[in-house]
Amino acid sequence: EFSLILILLVAQKGYVPNEVVSLVTIVGIITITASTVMILKADTLFSLLSPYLHIFERAHPTKEKQVKEKYDALVFGCHRVGMEFISPLTKNKMKYLMVDFDPSVIERLKERGIPCRYGDAHDDGFLDELGLEACKILISTIPDVDTNLLLIQKLKKANPTALMIVSAQTPEQAERLYNADASYVIL
Repeated sequence: EFSLILILLVAQKGYVPNEVVSLVTIVGIITITASTVMILKADTLFSLLSPYLHIFERAHPTKEKQVKEKYDALVFGCHRVGMEFISPLTKNKMKYLMVDFDPSVIERLKERGIPCRYGDAHDDGFLDELGLEACKILISTIPDVDTNLLLIQKLKKANPTALMIVSAQTPEQAERLYNADASYVIL
């Protein structure tokens, strides 16, 4: 798109003939259309091309050692309510990790020396990295019911004996969370 603007300005000054403007316009339209189609059909294209993509991979890739740190407690959402849990967790000598989706919150936690990690509580892959099987208590101050239901499901699968404290905004949401096996709901 930028090339179209640029070529029109150059053509107005008389530096290139109109045939070049036409050629650039046609190429621009074709590439814009092709990239749109490729984005919309990315999954299909990948499945078709994946057998041939190995030529771009390294012959001997170095594998990163994945060491899952084990935490007694995970706290999702570190604003006002989440911060209230630090003192009791520390008093009970629990190893904890604060998780938040806001980079500025993570920066403030790091400045205070509080163990923290940036992440999305609704991201399945991220949750798998946290070592939920070692978690004894998971606390979510996130008011989103779907996120809390996912956290309950993942924790119960990884460690059925763990405690699950979640947040809700209405009694109906609290009931849904209790029905999903939440240990306690902050309303």
